[in-house]
Amino acid sequence: MSKENSAKQSNHTKRSTRKSSKAKKALQVLLSLVCLVLILALILALTCTAVSFHNAGKAEIKPAENLLKGAAVSVENGEPAGDGFTGEANTAYTAEFSAPTTLNTIILREDGANCRGFSIEAMVDGAFQQIYAQDDKIGEYRYCAFPEIETTALRITVQGADAPFTIKDIEAFAAERKAAEDFRVTTYITAATAYNLEGLRTQAGSFDVITDVILFGGVRFAADGTLYYPDMKGENGPIDGETAFRTALQNLREVIGDRDVRIHCNFIGPDAPEGTAPENAANAKCDQHNLAFGENRDTLIRELLTFTESYDFDGIYFDYEYPRRFKDWFTFSRFLSALKNEIDGRYQLGAAMPVWKNLWEIFLSRSIDTAEIMGYDSFDAQDGHHASFAQTASGILGDYLSLGFRADKMDLGMPFYARPTDAGEYWYSYSGDAAQLGKYQNVAEGPLEGSPETQGEDTPDRYYNGWQMVYDKTAYAIDMGLGGVMVWHYACDLPYEDELSLFGAMAQAIEDRTVQE
Repeated sequence: MSKENSAKQSNHTKRSTRKSSKAKKALQVLLSLVCLVLILALILALTCTAVSFHNAGKAEIKPAENLLKGAAVSVENGEPAGDGFTGEANTAYTAEFSAPTTLNTIILREDGANCRGFSIEAMVDGAFQQIYAQDDKIGEYRYCAFPEIETTALRITVQGADAPFTIKDIEAFAAERKAAEDFRVTTYITAATAYNLEGLRTQAGSFDVITDVILFGGVRFAADGTLYYPDMKGENGPIDGETAFRTALQNLREVIGDRDVRIHCNFIGPDAPEGTAPENAANAKCDQHNLAFGENRDTLIRELLTFTESYDFDGIYFDYEYPRRFKDWFTFSRFLSALKNEIDGRYQLGAAMPVWKNLWEIFLSRSIDTAEIMGYDSFDAQDGHHASFAQTASGILGDYLSLGFRADKMDLGMPFYARPTDAGEYWYSYSGDAAQLGKYQNVAEGPLEGSPETQGEDTPDRYYNGWQMVYDKTAYAIDMGLGGVMVWHYACDLPYEDELSLFGAMAQAIEDRTVQE
């Protein structure tokens, strides 16, 4: 071949190579664009799903039959209106059945939230008897549960109202009993609580209904993936962290005894580095978590599995409530997925889920076995109630279901404490106000005697989930097919034997709503 032909062939080869390279680059760009479009489409679809579900309503029970259909309705001090009634304070709605009727649930839907306190009575043997009451509002969705009763008439009375109200819909039905075998009653117990053996014993009866304990606050992980025991505050100075943790776990197992209760350990992550400016602290805290969950993931997983095996725990739990950016959620979800693979069915994997939700939380649903839904610390704008039914039961569950979380993976969380209605940073134990609340109140007023957090007459009004509300939310969780309920936290309750015990309310709802062995 001549030098001229050889040069021509060489140039042709170079041009072909350049064309091939350009074609490959163009294909790579095209594929990247296609992937990006698909990701954006997926995000848009998920967002639309969530918005659509939320706009469509709450996570509501749909009874097969409304027993009020065909009942003879009358309203005192008000007017019937569609499937409900209108009125002001002291308006009474009465529905008479054509034959004795058995029921255990009434659902009320209000247009707005003007009602303030209501009761339900049932006609039994010719006389009305109270079967339900709340000092609380009704709002857009209120699930009223009670033991099964046979009646010939119902009367719903609204005792107080801020303004004329409209109850737009009322449903009455008998919820079917469900199997209780796998229904969880999970409680957080702090290491400080478990360290006090005598205090732990005063509420030992609660373990008759508790199925799962999450031991909280005794061990932490650092940004480098290693675990450590923070020292515990004692009356006479700090207590060595490892000694305190081992004592707390030993006490817990002693009090549980031979009851079938699973014990899991919660692992808290690193704070922002010391000296971080307040305005940067949240992101800095996430950055520390990302180091542990990301580049130091293998170390953290190895330490978690060794620790869990050595203490014979049943599960590994996280309380990481504040991922802020996409990369925080993505790193956390990849870590959970890797940890899940290494666990290989040996332990339960769970995480606390806040009431403030994020689209990226959908990533977490694939890896965790249980999601502890934190149905509290979410103040409504109108009344400052931090754990109302519509907002932190049917509302939050509707949002999580729309994100793809399975109902049987979720535990509906309830507070055994109050927050002030002015949203102040106080947390009041239920046991201190239980006597004032009785079974049917959620709002406590006036001074809280013996409380170090309060200052006599300056104590603000405070909102609890009282006995009836806890009963309602437990019954609702069962009827919704949830995996269980969750409590923050154990030490706030009365002794289990007290008639106002909130664990007792849970036990009663479970007995009334499930098939007992």
